[in-house]
Amino acid sequence: MANASRIKSSPADISGVALLNDPHLNKGTAFTATERERYGLVGLLPDTVETLDREVERVQTLLAVKDSDLERYIYLIELLDRNETLFYKMVMADPMRFLPILYDPTVGEVCLKFGHIYRRAGGMYVSLTHKGRVAEVLRAWPVEDVRFICAATVERPADVRAWIEGMLYTPVYAELGTA
Repeated sequence: MANASRIKSSPADISGVALLNDPHLNKGTAFTATERERYGLVGLLPDTVETLDREVERVQTLLAVKDSDLERYIYLIELLDRNETLFYKMVMADPMRFLPILYDPTVGEVCLKFGHIYRRAGGMYVSLTHKGRVAEVLRAWPVEDVRFICAATVERPADVRAWIEGMLYTPVYAELGTA
């Protein structure tokens, strides 16, 4: 499992709530009893240890009761923000089911309603107001070893401002492309 190797190589000071808040390292209820002891997670998770496959079943049950693909999109993106391993396991287990939710046609509705469903930054805005300061702006990104950038340009004036701001669904494309 990808997260297990990342945890072993992670700094010793990441544990407890910080570990659970790191979507790259968080395994949710799939942390073993030994890992829970080692990383200070005892009491921060339910006592039951679940396999990744059991976590997938639980998420599928939760998705089944959502009324629309937009609601399923929001849930999956929130899952990505919490537990990347579980997100990728879900999507890669049945890409034909999840691509219409995470990509076309749902992404069009996501763009239109972006202001109402925004949860957290999934990318960066670099605009003309940053002229002469682009390097400084890029240094604000929390990851040092960036290996992939997906950029979008818009050449139209402010009449499409909402659409431009909705462009931050683009990192989801990058997530799917690198899964």
